[in-house]
Amino acid sequence: GGIPMKLQVGGQEIVALHSCDHMTRKDARKQGLFVKVNDMADELCTSLGIPFVFGLPNQNNRPILEKYAGWQTLNVLQVCSVPVAGLPWGKLAQRLPVFRSIHSAFAERRLKQKEGSKQLTRSQWDGHLRNAAYYEYKQAYSNHYMLQLQHGLAWVKCKSALFLGDVELAAGSEFEELLAELKSLTRSLGLSELVWMGSQGLEETSLLAEHYPLIQGNAVCAKSLAGALPDLSKLRFTYG
Repeated sequence: GGIPMKLQVGGQEIVALHSCDHMTRKDARKQGLFVKVNDMADELCTSLGIPFVFGLPNQNNRPILEKYAGWQTLNVLQVCSVPVAGLPWGKLAQRLPVFRSIHSAFAERRLKQKEGSKQLTRSQWDGHLRNAAYYEYKQAYSNHYMLQLQHGLAWVKCKSALFLGDVELAAGSEFEELLAELKSLTRSLGLSELVWMGSQGLEETSLLAEHYPLIQGNAVCAKSLAGALPDLSKLRFTYG
């Protein structure tokens, strides 16, 4: 599958394809179908004027894409699980269908109370074009929330944990203060962990690494469809 996405690269807006959900039926494997379908997708994108594709392939797909499809690895996502003390009733509710909808409704009300109208400003890094249309789309179709907290803005999604994406500190605030707010919110939702997923080099990744262990997640990979790849050295992603 693939999703056209607007990226900001080198100060310019570029429409690239976020390639995702690579899979081959078990009885059709080792017949070259994976690479063939990928090549067909590349041809379609080229005909539509899309300059490059990118994705976050898992450990099974990444070697195939690099060896047979010409993908390049740009960086690797880092994952940090911040433990939150408290009764994990929300996490338990998410595992039981009869209680899942109740907890989801509770979490939605709780998070909407903290929603703000502000948008994150563009950082020094390239990545998704975080404009008003992007946030409206994500909030409408994937239950993301832009929280306006005392110590800053936070882009989150609530599932069996509270997943944290982009953040922006309020003037005069420290990251540890915003993190404490987010941990308190996580606890109030009955969840036991706050999960961060972001590229190497992001300030949040470095700050979290000072207090919590990081594990490597999926790689960020890309392939040019029209000549050489643009300079993607500053391309960084966070969850959501």
